[in-house]
Amino acid sequence: MQQVMKVLHQLRDIHWNALSTEEKSTYAYRVTESGHSSDIPPLRTPYDVAIDHAWYEANNGQYKIATGNWYQLGNPPEWEGVRLDENEADNEGDE
Repeated sequence: MQQVMKVLHQLRDIHWNALSTEEKSTYAYRVTESGHSSDIPPLRTPYDVAIDHAWYEANNGQYKIATGNWYQLGNPPEWEGVRLDENEADNEGDE
């Protein structure tokens, strides 16, 4: 999952740096590195590769409305066929 987050942060930085000052002024300030974590699912449906399958299996029933369309979005073309399971996520920091 750290690998996915790294790519998403890089894409966010590329997008931000491509904006003009005027365009940047329309964005609200966003905290990105608070260290806070939550079991509440995100408001937007994540790509399949970014879904923590163990969390989904454990919490899907409790958050059925929020997770009802998970695993239906698929992945961006670059991520097709990629799945980060629990073992891969644990080993990502070792690369």
